[in-house]
Amino acid sequence: MTGPLEVGRQDTAAPLLDRLAVAELVRFERDARDHERWEEMAASYAPDSVVHISWFHGSGAEFVERSRGIARSGLTGRHRLWPSLVRSNGDRAIAETDIAVELRRRVAGVEVDNTAYARLLTRARRTPDGWRIVRFESIYQRDALVPVIPGTAPEIRPEDLEKYRPSYRFLSYLLALDGHELAQDLPGDDRPELAAAVRGEALKWLETGL
Repeated sequence: MTGPLEVGRQDTAAPLLDRLAVAELVRFERDARDHERWEEMAASYAPDSVVHISWFHGSGAEFVERSRGIARSGLTGRHRLWPSLVRSNGDRAIAETDIAVELRRRVAGVEVDNTAYARLLTRARRTPDGWRIVRFESIYQRDALVPVIPGTAPEIRPEDLEKYRPSYRFLSYLLALDGHELAQDLPGDDRPELAAAVRGEALKWLETGL
């Protein structure tokens, strides 16, 4: 298994190229999603892939179709990605990528921006067609809700937010307004034991394939 400390060794040129390819795969998939290039997004996933994020749990193919449906309804968002930290082991790799998801909505007639910060945990496998995503999940960190126009603010009662976790509180609130109740047992910085378990499973898969 290789990591960043091995970069520069003569015998690690191929693993380094693998890690670069996986990092590009992570960015390619999210860029395809944001710009509604659905065939490219679908091609990023292996046939047996699994996606488990705030609003969806299912296969990669189903995730693409649900994302397409959301875009058709006019509920769009944008993903801002930091550089990925990739670890590889032969034909398997995992990428950890800090990300900000930007959503614009109206709440009680007031236009607001929600920015949700998270860490993507992406498992990838080499296939005859190149690297493909086999598992895509997220560890939630925090989020914020601010008015687009300074001096305006939606009327949100504190009690309306009490049932939501601080790692994705406003995202939960906004999606609930759209009729989507998010599970409150997702891995997040406020539940470090859950976050550690998810990351531990990914590292075990990288090492053993199980």
